Amino acid sequence: MTLATGNLSRDRASPHGLTPSGPGFASYDLTSDPNRIGILTQPGFLILRAAPERATIVHRGLMVLRDFLCAEVPAPPAAAASKITMVPANLTDRDRFAMHTADPACKGCHDAFDPLGYPFEPFDLAGRFRARDEFGNVLRSDGQVNLDSSAQPFKSTAEFAALLARSPTVQRCFVQKLYQYAAGRALEAPDGSTIDDLAKQFTSAGRTYSAALTAVAASPAFRALAPVK
Repeated sequence: MTLATGNLSRDRASPHGLTPSGPGFASYDLTSDPNRIGILTQPGFLILRAAPERATIVHRGLMVLRDFLCAEVPAPPAAAASKITMVPANLTDRDRFAMHTADPACKGCHDAFDPLGYPFEPFDLAGRFRARDEFGNVLRSDGQVNLDSSAQPFKSTAEFAALLARSPTVQRCFVQKLYQYAAGRALEAPDGSTIDDLAKQFTSAGRTYSAALTAVAASPAFRALAPVK
């Protein structure tokens, strides 16, 4: 989540603002670039969570809500998509959706995921960082999110990534996703105690990927799973 190094091909080095060091893959130190840290700012990851026509804080905010917090929101009202088209397109996403969520029918859900998308506004469709958009608007990556039952401010994408990395909610979600994949089925209420135990083991073992894999593979619940037919 906060790793500041990357193994990149020649083609992928340029979007990171790096000078390719050779024709193939190479390891790059990204510590000199405050806008590149961990998986959240990898171009491939950002491209995956962009809308077809433009990158939006909504798509990327929903990605964080669903994939890192294991949360969900109800489906939007039927007329929601048409309402956003009425907002001027030459504003930043932050300003456009602030106007959009003046509607009480939209505000509740957007308040849950829009702030999670603020850190990604400076990144375009291809995951390239830019200080201004095509209209000349200054793009910000600061904000405040409700995380672990408290309001937590951040000044940059890197600070946001650090908040997620420290969050017990995110850590629990990570092992939940991993266990669900290993189980090969949707999780149910009785699985909650298993996820709680796995999250504790993951945290006490140093919060590494190998620690999560070991905890899941060694868990009695996983070993007791019947083969999926």
